[in-house]
Amino acid sequence: MDWKPNNPELLDFKLVELGNIKALATIKVNGFIIKNIKIIQNGDSKPYIRLPETSFIKDGEVIYTHSVVLDDTQLKNRINNILLLRYFRDLLIKKSKRSNNYEKERKKQS
Repeated sequence: MDWKPNNPELLDFKLVELGNIKALATIKVNGFIIKNIKIIQNGDSKPYIRLPETSFIKDGEVIYTHSVVLDDTQLKNRINNILLLRYFRDLLIKKSKRSNNYEKERKKQS
Protein backbone atom coordinates (compact mmCIF):
# COMPACT_ATOMS: atom_id res chain seq x y z
CA MET A 1 0.00 0.00 0.00
CA ASP A 2 1.40 3.39 -1.00
CA TRP A 3 1.47 6.10 1.62
CA LYS A 4 -0.58 9.14 0.56
CA PRO A 5 -0.18 12.46 2.37
CA ASN A 6 -3.24 14.29 3.63
CA ASN A 7 -4.15 17.58 2.06
CA PRO A 8 -2.47 20.47 3.85
CA GLU A 9 -4.78 22.47 6.11
CA LEU A 10 -4.24 26.20 6.45
CA LEU A 11 -4.39 27.04 10.17
CA ASP A 12 -3.29 30.69 10.16
CA PHE A 13 -2.48 33.34 7.56
CA LYS A 14 -1.56 37.00 8.05
CA LEU A 15 -0.56 39.69 5.60
CA VAL A 16 2.44 41.59 7.00
CA GLU A 17 4.71 44.43 5.92
CA LEU A 18 8.19 43.24 6.91
CA GLY A 19 10.36 44.26 3.96
CA ASN A 20 10.17 41.48 1.38
CA ILE A 21 8.14 39.27 3.74
CA LYS A 22 4.53 39.81 2.68
CA ALA A 23 2.69 37.15 4.69
CA LEU A 24 3.16 34.51 7.39
CA ALA A 25 1.34 31.20 7.51
CA THR A 26 0.88 28.06 9.57
CA ILE A 27 -0.24 24.78 8.02
CA LYS A 28 -0.99 21.30 9.24
CA VAL A 29 -0.13 18.26 7.16
CA ASN A 30 -0.15 14.61 8.25
CA GLY A 31 -0.35 15.58 11.92
CA PHE A 32 2.61 17.98 11.71
CA ILE A 33 2.16 21.72 12.21
CA ILE A 34 4.55 23.92 10.26
CA LYS A 35 4.70 27.50 11.54
CA ASN A 36 6.41 30.61 10.20
CA ILE A 37 6.10 29.85 6.51
CA LYS A 38 6.87 33.09 4.72
CA ILE A 39 5.49 34.53 1.50
CA ILE A 40 8.37 36.49 0.00
CA GLN A 41 8.13 39.03 -2.81
CA ASN A 42 11.11 41.03 -4.03
CA GLY A 43 9.91 44.17 -5.78
CA ASP A 44 7.73 43.29 -8.76
CA SER A 45 8.90 39.67 -8.98
CA LYS A 46 6.52 36.75 -8.42
CA PRO A 47 5.90 35.86 -4.77
CA TYR A 48 7.13 32.52 -3.48
CA ILE A 49 6.99 30.55 -0.24
CA ARG A 50 9.94 29.96 2.06
CA LEU A 51 9.70 27.22 4.65
CA PRO A 52 10.90 27.94 8.20
CA GLU A 53 14.61 28.50 8.72
CA THR A 54 16.93 28.57 11.67
CA SER A 55 20.28 30.26 11.94
CA PHE A 56 23.52 29.74 13.82
CA ILE A 57 26.93 31.33 13.86
CA LYS A 58 29.91 29.40 12.57
CA ASP A 59 33.35 31.02 12.39
CA GLY A 60 31.75 34.44 12.86
CA GLU A 61 29.38 33.96 9.91
CA VAL A 62 25.60 33.57 10.20
CA ILE A 63 24.50 30.31 8.58
CA TYR A 64 20.85 29.74 7.64
CA THR A 65 19.39 26.27 7.26
CA HIS A 66 15.87 25.01 6.65
CA SER A 67 14.01 23.70 9.68
CA VAL A 68 11.60 21.82 7.44
CA VAL A 69 12.45 20.12 4.15
CA LEU A 70 9.73 18.79 1.87
CA ASP A 71 11.02 16.21 -0.58
CA ASP A 72 7.54 15.36 -1.92
CA THR A 73 7.08 17.59 -4.98
CA GLN A 74 3.30 17.10 -5.10
CA LEU A 75 2.93 18.06 -1.45
CA LYS A 76 5.23 21.05 -1.91
CA ASN A 77 3.15 22.19 -4.91
CA ARG A 78 -0.13 21.80 -2.99
CA ILE A 79 1.23 23.88 -0.11
CA ASN A 80 2.56 26.46 -2.55
CA ASN A 81 -0.80 26.71 -4.33
CA ILE A 82 -2.82 26.96 -1.11
CA LEU A 83 -0.63 29.73 0.30
CA LEU A 84 -0.24 31.77 -2.88
CA LEU A 85 -3.97 31.62 -3.65
CA ARG A 86 -4.71 32.84 -0.13
CA TYR A 87 -2.09 35.58 -0.48
CA PHE A 88 -3.59 36.89 -3.73
CA ARG A 89 -7.11 36.65 -2.32
CA ASP A 90 -6.20 38.62 0.79
CA LEU A 91 -4.35 41.22 -1.30
CA LEU A 92 -7.45 41.75 -3.45
CA ILE A 93 -9.63 42.13 -0.35
CA LYS A 94 -7.16 44.60 1.16
CA LYS A 95 -7.04 46.66 -2.06
CA SER A 96 -10.83 46.59 -2.33
CA LYS A 97 -11.21 47.88 1.23
CA ARG A 98 -8.66 50.62 0.54
CA SER A 99 -10.53 51.61 -2.61
CA ASN A 100 -13.86 51.69 -0.77
CA ASN A 101 -12.36 53.85 2.00
CA TYR A 102 -10.92 56.22 -0.62
CA GLU A 103 -14.35 56.57 -2.29
CA LYS A 104 -16.03 57.27 1.08
CA GLU A 105 -13.47 59.96 1.90
CA ARG A 106 -13.86 61.52 -1.54
CA LYS A 107 -17.65 61.68 -1.12
CA LYS A 108 -17.27 63.32 2.31
CA GLN A 109 -15.04 66.01 0.82
CA SER A 110 -17.52 66.75 -2.01
